[in-house]
Amino acid sequence: MKRIPDEFIISMVFKSAIDREELLIKKYEDYSKNMKSEELKEMIDEFKSEAQGHISMIKDKIMQLNLQGLG
Repeated sequence: MKRIPDEFIISMVFKSAIDREELLIKKYEDYSKNMKSEELKEMIDEFKSEAQGHISMIKDKIMQLNLQGLG
């Protein structure tokens, strides 16, 4: 059986993580539009900011590992 290269697996994990964070951001934006409570909107905005930070962190790691086609 052929072995899958580690670089491929890591690339797929990072891509999946970015995709999930981007989906969370979209959901948070939708939730925020429908919220009446300013307190809840602020909380959702914090979650959105955290997700954006996660994406930046993942992209930084991709660059550190010099993974092609992901950064």
